Amino acid sequence: MRIVHFSDIHFGGAPGTLSALFDKRVLGSANFLLRRAAWIRTERVAQALAHAQELAPDWVVCTGDITSTSSPREFALAQKALQPFVDLFAERFVYVPGNHDAYVPNHACRNALDSAFDMLNSGQWTRASLPLETGIGALRLFLLDEAQPNSWIMSTGRVEKSDRSALRKLLEQPRAKRETRILISHFPAAKADGRQLGTRRQLEGGAWVRQLLRDGLIDAALCGHIHRPFARWEPNGTAEFCAGSLTLHGWLNVLDCCDEKGTLSQFWVDVRASTAKCQPAEANLSAAPA
Repeated sequence: MRIVHFSDIHFGGAPGTLSALFDKRVLGSANFLLRRAAWIRTERVAQALAHAQELAPDWVVCTGDITSTSSPREFALAQKALQPFVDLFAERFVYVPGNHDAYVPNHACRNALDSAFDMLNSGQWTRASLPLETGIGALRLFLLDEAQPNSWIMSTGRVEKSDRSALRKLLEQPRAKRETRILISHFPAAKADGRQLGTRRQLEGGAWVRQLLRDGLIDAALCGHIHRPFARWEPNGTAEFCAGSLTLHGWLNVLDCCDEKGTLSQFWVDVRASTAKCQPAEANLSAAPA
């Protein structure tokens, strides 16, 4: 079983509505237009699709931040770019929101997120149904929504107590023979070097998620949020893989799960290459793709 994973494509633009001038979107839009837009390469989404076809995955995972300020216009652009993934992989393409996708508590923005979630997940679930379990055979995926609107200066997430209880209940079910369990969420539980994320960007409940890895209740966690990709292993061999920003750094995270042996391997693919050339995973941040 193979998973192709990417994150943080950050489609953005002008606010598009007067209401955005009176909430956090005005800062987010300015940040995108004045700084991030010069570096983002949206064509890498199409390049990623070409490599995904070559890699022939069983699942394709997007771990959020498909927008910059959660505006309906941005969601429309992101959905148009991701539609070919849905057309090709259908119910094997899964998406969980990032903090930029739940940027503000604006009604139109919330509706746009819900609509995008429905479309990208082929109408299988609603956001309210997370956390949930899906998968094929011995490969089990656990989807968790950590995104919520924040104050003007914060980019944090939270694992609600009710979600911790629901996810723990799913994970405490007996494993099937050689079952591999992958957590799909937006926020890393820790930095590449194992330290806690800074106050402005951390996940409330990150230590709890990391404990799931240390207890062996999940074998790997897939995330985004931090724009430079990294791979981090716990002492017991479980791992957290941050795909980084596809449109900024141009990398796909690829996981291979061997049902017969119950093993997990990982490598990076540079979407800027003409063919899917791999780069082996490295635990050290200094060796992670730039």
